[in-house]
Amino acid sequence: EAFALSGKITTEASYPFSFQSRFNALPVHTFFNKDKQDNSKISVHASGAISGKGTFKKLKEIDLTSELASVSVRWKDYELVNNGPILFRAKKGVFAIEKAAFKGTNTHLALSGGVTPFKEWGLLVKGDAALNLLQIFTPRVQSGRGVAHLDLKITDQWKKPKVQGVLSLKEGVVYLAEIDLPAHIASLSLVFNQHLLILETVEGKMGAGRFSGRGKANFVGLHPGPFGFHLDLTEMPVQLTRNLTGVVEGVLLFQGDD
Repeated sequence: EAFALSGKITTEASYPFSFQSRFNALPVHTFFNKDKQDNSKISVHASGAISGKGTFKKLKEIDLTSELASVSVRWKDYELVNNGPILFRAKKGVFAIEKAAFKGTNTHLALSGGVTPFKEWGLLVKGDAALNLLQIFTPRVQSGRGVAHLDLKITDQWKKPKVQGVLSLKEGVVYLAEIDLPAHIASLSLVFNQHLLILETVEGKMGAGRFSGRGKANFVGLHPGPFGFHLDLTEMPVQLTRNLTGVVEGVLLFQGDD
C-alpha cells in the first residue's frame, strides 16, 4: 500500500483534528518544487509514518511526530539514503530534527536544526562528502575520487534561502572535461553561498607537472553562471597533437559564462 491515512475532525468552532498516516516511496519533492525541469534532476522519496494534531483555524501551527524508515535523495546519478531512522517533531508548525543521518558512496552527512515549512530555514549539515559531488557545482568536473569535509548552513526565507558552506579536501583526484590527465589534488579549500563559489586555494599535480590556483564561479539558481579561475603551472604536460606533447610553465586563466 503506497499511502494510508486515518483521522478524525470535530465540529467545534476551531475544527480540531488528529490523524495518522503511513506511506511508501512518497515523492516528497513534488510538494515543494513545481518546476518540472528541476524535478527531473532532484528527487526525494520517503517511507514511514507521520501523526499529528491541530486545528483548521490555525493549520500552520500543527503538531507532528514522524519516523521515516527510508529516505532517498537523488541528484542525477548520485544517491544519498538514510543511515538509520529519521526522527523529527513539530510544535506549533516549527520542525525540529531529532535524528537525521545520510550515507552514500564515500559520503556520511548529519543534519540538525529545523525548518518552518513555507516560511524559513534553519538547517545545519556536517560530514564527509564524496568528491563526485563537485559535479553539482560545475559540469567541468566529470568525476572525482576522494572525500572532502563539508560544513553547510541553510537559513532565512523558504523561497529565497541563504546558503553558506565550506568544503576542504586533502588528497583527492578529479577528472575534468576535455583534459585527458587526472588532477591529483594535494589540498583544496573553497567557500560558497547561494550565489557564489570561491576557490580559495588548490594545489596539486597533473602528470609530471604541478599547479596551484584560485578562482570563483557564480550561480543562477542551481545552474552555473559566469566563472573565472587562475592557475600557476610548473612543467605542466600539454598534448599538442596526437603524437606531440609539450610542457607549459606560467599562468593560465579560465573564463566563461556557464
